[in-house]
Amino acid sequence: MIFNLLIFSLFIFFQRIFIDRVIVSIDTDIITLRDLQKSYELRLISRNSNEEEVEYLKRSLEFLINQKIVLNSFKIDLEITEKDFK
Repeated sequence: MIFNLLIFSLFIFFQRIFIDRVIVSIDTDIITLRDLQKSYELRLISRNSNEEEVEYLKRSLEFLINQKIVLNSFKIDLEITEKDFK
């Protein structure tokens, strides 16, 4: 029973990964169609009153791209050694 549940959970997990479409790749990060949809639903950026939906989606995508670039610029490679624990 537990094994079947584990297999089912893995199936659902991998299905979610493969269903989502990558729309932009930035270095090693990606922005998926689901990310853009969430951004649209949550209204992460305000929509102008006379703005068409396509233009708003383009601006939303630009916003997500800029966020990824900023986050990537602050990533620091950390290497932990034994002397760090002493």
